[in-house]
Amino acid sequence: TIEIEWTQVGRNAVLVSRSNFCGNGETSALEVSVTQIPTISQPISGNGSVCKDSNETYSTPNLSGVTFTWQVTGGDITSGQGTSSITVNWKNTGDHQIAVTPSNACGKGEPITKAIRINQAPDQPAAIQGEPQTALGEYRYQTVSIPGLNYRWNVSGGGRILTGQGTSSVTVLWESEGNFELSVEGQNECNFGPKRIRSEEHTSE
Repeated sequence: TIEIEWTQVGRNAVLVSRSNFCGNGETSALEVSVTQIPTISQPISGNGSVCKDSNETYSTPNLSGVTFTWQVTGGDITSGQGTSSITVNWKNTGDHQIAVTPSNACGKGEPITKAIRINQAPDQPAAIQGEPQTALGEYRYQTVSIPGLNYRWNVSGGGRILTGQGTSSVTVLWESEGNFELSVEGQNECNFGPKRIRSEEHTSE
């Protein structure tokens, strides 16, 4: 019986041979695979800025014989727990985190983390402001500008948008008499939010 302190990771072996006064007998061998507590040397890959209710995949390099334990805040792991790659359904807006801990027969390694920002489509824009004109012609309209948003304007008929599409302020040329609607909706990386609508009635002078 012997006791060994293993110092080298990888494929190793224990060899034993028997001998007596008649000489040496056959040598017996036992292959030993030496591992160590696993470490993850690369960051978690995957999107750090996501949209509410989206499904995202996150991964870390796969290591032989290693189990990966994942934890998330702000969402649910839908598949992949225990492996090097998971899918997460993000549910709660705000700042959250994803973490993974590697483990094997030697024990648990140190966890690594990744910060996650969960966004959602923008709220309905503020009320559309503009001169309460009823005559045909050019008029300017605006809503409160929110940094980071694009704005999509639309007229239901009777005119056309001349300038400002994509911004919080537009110039509209009303060309026909009647009742029409002017609408605006905000857009970010999580798509469009609810529309804000203003009714317009235009007549010739």
